[in-house]
Amino acid sequence: MSKRWIFILLTLGAACDRGTPMFWDAQPTRVVVNAIAFDVRVVGPFAQAERVTFMAFPKRRTVLGPARRAVAQVTGCSQHRVDTDYDPSIITMRLMC
Repeated sequence: MSKRWIFILLTLGAACDRGTPMFWDAQPTRVVVNAIAFDVRVVGPFAQAERVTFMAFPKRRTVLGPARRAVAQVTGCSQHRVDTDYDPSIITMRLMC
């Protein structure tokens, strides 16, 4: 394997655990709910649950409940508003408390 391919693979692998740009500076808190691990980051009235457990093509409804519980554990806020077009690997929520 050439050095270029190794560099590309390492770069892509390192970029997969930072969340979206709004949350890059936020310190993640690792939470496990129903055997699904999430890195939860909070910025102002927004929280983001990034699924770090590998799941091959999970259904959105399978991940949403545990993600909401993970955010509730970290923030203490059980009321969240989730965009209806969320990705099952990174779910951004507006805290409603």
